[in-house]
Amino acid sequence: MAKVSVAERWVNEYCGQSFTGTIPDGVVFATLHMAKYLMDRQLLENGYIKEVPYKLAEILQICKTPLEKNKVTISYSSSASDFDLRILEG
Repeated sequence: MAKVSVAERWVNEYCGQSFTGTIPDGVVFATLHMAKYLMDRQLLENGYIKEVPYKLAEILQICKTPLEKNKVTISYSSSASDFDLRILEG
């Protein structure tokens, strides 16, 4: 289960948001694929398998495609005056 949590964190970080309640299919798909990759890496490191049949770059490409429509871009301001409450109130 720890690898699933790591995969969920990766998906949340990539999308810029956390998913609760109803989770889009693309998010579930990407989380499960990333978790499978992480579990296979653990099996490789522990000596249970000889090689992982795919590379991380392949998994990232598979995972990022369905996540694109769920990605949130946070616009950052370079001006401190945008956060001045005296200006925002007035």
